[in-house]
Amino acid sequence: MTATHATVAIIGAGATGATLAIHLSRRLPGDARVVLIGDAPRAGFGLAYGAADEEHLLNVFAGGMSLDPDRPEDFVDWLLARRVPAGDLAEVAQRYVPRPWYGEYVSERLDEAAAGGPGRPAIEVIRGRATSLAPGPVGWRVGVAEGGAIAASRVALCLGNFPGRLPLVPDAIAPAAASRVIHDPWRDLRLREIGPDDDVLVLGTGLTMVDLLLTRDALGHSGRTVAVSRRGALPGVHVAPRPAPLPIPGVAGGESLADLTRTVREAAREQPWRQVIDGLRPHTQAIWQGWSDAERLRFQRLLGTSWGNARHRMAPEVGAAVSSAMADGRLAIVPGRLASLDAGMPGRAAATIRTRDGAARRIESDWVVNCTGPDRDLRRPDAPLLLGMLSSGVARLDPLRVGLDTDDADRVVTEGGIPWRSLHALGPITMGRLWEIVAMPDIRAQAVRVAEEIAAAVDEAAVLAVGCR
Repeated sequence: MTATHATVAIIGAGATGATLAIHLSRRLPGDARVVLIGDAPRAGFGLAYGAADEEHLLNVFAGGMSLDPDRPEDFVDWLLARRVPAGDLAEVAQRYVPRPWYGEYVSERLDEAAAGGPGRPAIEVIRGRATSLAPGPVGWRVGVAEGGAIAASRVALCLGNFPGRLPLVPDAIAPAAASRVIHDPWRDLRLREIGPDDDVLVLGTGLTMVDLLLTRDALGHSGRTVAVSRRGALPGVHVAPRPAPLPIPGVAGGESLADLTRTVREAAREQPWRQVIDGLRPHTQAIWQGWSDAERLRFQRLLGTSWGNARHRMAPEVGAAVSSAMADGRLAIVPGRLASLDAGMPGRAAATIRTRDGAARRIESDWVVNCTGPDRDLRRPDAPLLLGMLSSGVARLDPLRVGLDTDDADRVVTEGGIPWRSLHALGPITMGRLWEIVAMPDIRAQAVRVAEEIAAAVDEAAVLAVGCR
């Protein structure tokens, strides 16, 4: 036997995939190869940063966004060198900066890693869409839509979030209204057709809706935006300067949902709620993993939206812009759910909203924009890679059916319940096991963990290969 050079294929070239590639470059031997596969125009940006405008801000302070846990000031240093030439490190660390800036930072750090050097593995970015994944005799075969296939000894799935779907069955949308519906607020070019005076009905009151409102503000739109969600709740708002998190005594994992809810509510009565929520952050994954599937489902059903609004907050200046829009009537929030979409006046859509008291409310608008947040159903017709993996038994859904089933080493679990040694998953598709895995600080920790796991396995394989000569 002879030693074979390891090839690690990363499917998904957004921020998660780029972060993993960067950490692999620091741990793999120089004869290894990292292949980053994705269809984004520029690797490292992904949907969150590549489709954002300058007015869309991070909802994590700059000091918490370093890609390197050993250099927590790395992103702030980059900002001072590239975007904020005049600023104090401590002050800049507290800022909530434009999301495209973070995409530039990730992409630049990826380019630096790809430049390599003595003892560093090669990083190759392949522009394309992975459509299939199948085990082979000595590894994996990744099919790419643009043609060809890539052989890899190890694979990591870094697929990010999928766009949400309109919460209506097709029969509930009248054909005449369909042309006024924008299903994807990030990729649909018809967003540019929204006029300054147009009325827009937005489905969802979360951060995606806020982004749309900020874009309209930046373009000087005066048309009304009406946002609908079941509870009509907006995300919370960060305060400045950022207060220190408050550790909650006795919370470290293992508490039942009922006990934890009681503890957090009592703490929030005595202390600022933001500091209480932030104090839970180091423990949320351990708490989640300590719950049964039934408790996780109950939390998701009863408290999932409230937790998301409290956890994923708006930057202070964004919160001020939202408050201003509500005060002058440019933004209205309606609690309820969309029941149907019909044709309104010529060129408009008429939505029937079922309010929380059961009444029906008719709202006419020039456009309907779906901002319901990421879709957690992986059985999507536009995701042939995942459909193929699930149908072939290479992977299975987690018990909550919000992502892929993975083990404690972030390895994908087969339909038969056996984890692959050479197939990992990172980011939002591991939410079923980790819950808190959509923010970059959590993804960074996972990327480091997986990079170390892969590097250790590559070293072990190399030692075995040498021993077989």
